[in-house]
Amino acid sequence: MSLMAEFIGLGYYAEVPAVIFDVQRVGPSTGLPTRTAQGDILKNYFLSHGDTKHILLFPSSCNEVYEMAMTAFDLARISRLPSS
Repeated sequence: MSLMAEFIGLGYYAEVPAVIFDVQRVGPSTGLPTRTAQGDILKNYFLSHGDTKHILLFPSSCNEVYEMAMTAFDLARISRLPSS
């Protein structure tokens, strides 16, 4: 996400609707129990070089992922902004 921040910011100011799916895996990745972090949520909210605020949706189940994906496309089209 950090490598695409400039282009997402350009999309915000150019009012280009877009939907971005940021998926993070929970659980141990190195064989040791690790805690999950929420740092990418705040980073995605302010993702750009200015005072942008993006629309974020937080599904909690597979069904909500499907339903909120459709909602995200509708919100992006209506607001003309990138949404995650």
